[in-house]
Amino acid sequence: MSFQQNGEWLKNRLQTMGPAEIISRLADVGRHLALRASLKGIQQRPARKHTGLNWSHLVLGIKHQLERVSTRDRDPVIARADRWLDHHATFFSLNDIPLGDPIDWQRDYSSEMVGPIRYSGLINARDKDRVGDIKYIWELNRLQHLILLALAGTWTGNANYWEEIEKQVISWDKSNPFMMGLNWKSPLEAGMRLIAWA
Repeated sequence: MSFQQNGEWLKNRLQTMGPAEIISRLADVGRHLALRASLKGIQQRPARKHTGLNWSHLVLGIKHQLERVSTRDRDPVIARADRWLDHHATFFSLNDIPLGDPIDWQRDYSSEMVGPIRYSGLINARDKDRVGDIKYIWELNRLQHLILLALAGTWTGNANYWEEIEKQVISWDKSNPFMMGLNWKSPLEAGMRLIAWA
């Protein structure tokens, strides 16, 4: 979109907004400016050292329920987790696509476009020419597949699943500095990741 087109769009958009929405939008801009100004200080805090995590305690509360799941129901979950061990994913129109090692968390694997690593508030996630199809990036970054790996690790006793979870969480953390890149653009997406991590 050209500068002139952007200006026309903004003019039309402002004409359809009421005073309350304009005030709300300006407050959003103010919050983004304040966060952007403090971002360096936040990112320069001492990083936590990633050490071997003890995952066994995480499933103790529900282990007895997981043990009641039949082998017939476990097998497809374990098969899907095995594909994730090999960094192959299936979602939307993608079927068993190789993600590489390490996984590129900014990549739209449907178009091979890679989103920029810059302040998330400055990225237009709807611009497919610059970022690809955001739904593919966000689907991968919801990290819901970690649940499959955890279930497979619990049912099989194979530590490789737990090690892969740890590897992917560390990789995701290193590839997605706070508020930088597409994966911080949407609070809803951040919430979906927290649910998967919990």
